[in-house]
Amino acid sequence: MPKSNTARAKPNPVGATGGFTLLELLLVIGIIGVLAGIGLGMFATFDPGRRAAVGLVQNVLRQAHQTAIARRAPAVVRFDPEGGALVAEALEVAGTWHFESPALEGGRGIDAVARGFPGDPLTDRGYTGRALDFEQGGRTAEVRIDLAQDPLLDPRRGFNLEVALRPARLAAAKVVDLGGVVQLLLRADGGVDGRITTRRIDELGREVAGPPVTVRSAPAALRPGRWTRVALGYDRRELTLHADGVPLGVRAEERELWDPKGPLSLGNPGGGWSGALDQLVLATVRASEAFVLPTGVSIDPSAPRLVRFLAGGSLDPALHAERVSIALVFDDGSRDLVVVNPFGTVE
Repeated sequence: MPKSNTARAKPNPVGATGGFTLLELLLVIGIIGVLAGIGLGMFATFDPGRRAAVGLVQNVLRQAHQTAIARRAPAVVRFDPEGGALVAEALEVAGTWHFESPALEGGRGIDAVARGFPGDPLTDRGYTGRALDFEQGGRTAEVRIDLAQDPLLDPRRGFNLEVALRPARLAAAKVVDLGGVVQLLLRADGGVDGRITTRRIDELGREVAGPPVTVRSAPAALRPGRWTRVALGYDRRELTLHADGVPLGVRAEERELWDPKGPLSLGNPGGGWSGALDQLVLATVRASEAFVLPTGVSIDPSAPRLVRFLAGGSLDPALHAERVSIALVFDDGSRDLVVVNPFGTVE
């Protein structure tokens, strides 16, 4: 038979089409819907304000923990649920005086000034090297350090004062006076007293200087002719007294110190003191700026007002019997927890 000139269309393979079937379209739309739902769920749980609030609290606590380790001194974080803020505080060395030359140079350029000494106020028989010798001065012998030289010398938030003492004989004397609000006193029985004056509110709501708060050692804490390193510390929780690292006494107190007026004075001007003094170190509590939580976030009122890390970074077991939890409450009623473990790690 003759071939036809009309071209025949090549048949399509079985199941092939020129577009999507209705079933395929529905399947694609379903997959897109599932993926979109997953994406919306991820975005729904991503709340920048929530993350920022939790991160802020964690970072402040971690910084305090690391500071306690690095400086080998306690550090605290204070919480203000009413204001939605938190502040970190830690000891920082404000001044050191080793008394190695008659110029009485101090660390950070803060020098001392001697009064009432007819000659060189130093002795070669120091705690290390030379030392101040008040036996070489008269009854008015005194060494002064001007607290106004540097704001770091302000002890009102708390302090730690360490000094080496060697009495020539046992007698009552005030050997250290910090602005009239901190005193280190020796007793005739060889005991040591640490005394502070704190800020009080009177019955009319006025701020006034309260009665002295004193921590006392047992007798014979100091012995004539022997060097003893005495430390008096206050962290607005406790007033503590140590000798050569051994606790001598503790007294609970939580108020801020009264405003210091006058210099840091060494010796017992007007009464005289027979003894030597060396290696004076003053550290004061410095506070960070107040960190305020984002709008819509608050601190649960049941959260602790204070988290305290010991030197070395662990939580203070006297204040925290177990791990510490700080709850953050959000406007939608949800909550997040920031946890500090006994060893000081923050989650």
